[in-house]
Amino acid sequence: MAPLRTILEQGLVRHVGVSNYSLGRWRTAERGLGHAVLTDQVRFSLATPLPHWELVPYAREQGRVVIAYSPLGQGLLSGSHSLNTAAPADARGRNRLFRPRSLRLAEPLLTALREAAAAHAATPAQVALACSSGTATSSPSRAHARSRSSKRTWLRRNSNWVGQN
Repeated sequence: MAPLRTILEQGLVRHVGVSNYSLGRWRTAERGLGHAVLTDQVRFSLATPLPHWELVPYAREQGRVVIAYSPLGQGLLSGSHSLNTAAPADARGRNRLFRPRSLRLAEPLLTALREAAAAHAATPAQVALACSSGTATSSPSRAHARSRSSKRTWLRRNSNWVGQN
């Protein structure tokens, strides 16, 4: 962080951001920088919601920003993938999200996205983005953030929200 602190203090940049930092690493970077690290760009979607439990609350509390990359789970949440479709022929075909087990686990969410999209003259991708951007139900408590069952419950609640709105 020392080189970044130097260019910040010289006025060459106004803000610093990071990519793929855990909460602990983000805080450590801020201490080392002696300034706020304004953004953390991370993989974040309904298919990979981990940032929702730690990073988003921290960013909200501290006036920071979490930037989502791959908010549609590399296309998984677009509504065009299922167990009955071939895995993508490009690099996404090697992604664990497109493996049969993951597709089976994601099917209730994908079904809910398709149903909500049909009910609202939208695409599954539009519904997934609306949910990821914070217009769906609240997150699970931080005390249960690492529990797989609470993550499934959060996804189920959000897929239920998708089906109700």
